Amino acid sequence: MKRIRTMNEPPPGLSSYLEQATAPSYAPEFRDYEGGVAYNELIAGLIALQRGRCGYCEVNLADFDHQLEHIAPQSRHPERALDTKNMLASCKGGSVPSEDKERFLKPPKRNLSCGQAKGSLDDPQFRDPHTLPALPSLLVVRHDGRIHADPNACQSEEEIAQIEKTITVLGLNVERLRMARQKRWENLLENLGTTFREGQNDGPSGSEGVAAPARRSPSELFHHKAQLLRQVRRACACTGTR
Repeated sequence: MKRIRTMNEPPPGLSSYLEQATAPSYAPEFRDYEGGVAYNELIAGLIALQRGRCGYCEVNLADFDHQLEHIAPQSRHPERALDTKNMLASCKGGSVPSEDKERFLKPPKRNLSCGQAKGSLDDPQFRDPHTLPALPSLLVVRHDGRIHADPNACQSEEEIAQIEKTITVLGLNVERLRMARQKRWENLLENLGTTFREGQNDGPSGSEGVAAPARRSPSELFHHKAQLLRQVRRACACTGTR
């Protein structure tokens, strides 16, 4: 989980609905407004703001696996049901059968995450992803794929407690997500090790008419290693690895 951008202004379809509705509510009136065009416009805008990733677990959002999520639950805060600052696009939390084990793993009840795990919980310790800092990341991913609050990045014990509570509420360490992060981590470390070995190997000395492969300069190796480390941070579900 990392900071996501806020949709500060409603898109045209939602604006039109808010102007004409006497008592605006989210469901079912808005979802059916303009034959669903306004709703689809809203969620497409949120997905674009989040670069196509779930606002909680960061899995790539698919056509069959995305939904509109209210951070403060609309059942308890109906006045915020159509507040775009209270919205994000999320996956369906492991509830949709799929061959992709990052999206679905049996038993499903033990692998629910994101909105499906959070439900209508309204906890003051829950951390809205919109309020996270861009850098440093307040979360750290371990080699086994589990994520935790980073005590070196959090500003206080209270903030550590907030991050840990949020991870628990969202089920971000359920087995399917943990295994996916661990696999990415291991693959990238293997690629990183291959790059180091290639950089240290001059290759064959070359025969007549065949040039020996050039050894990478220290500068080239440094930049390539830095690039791979950035890939590690992007590929895991949160940045700032330890």
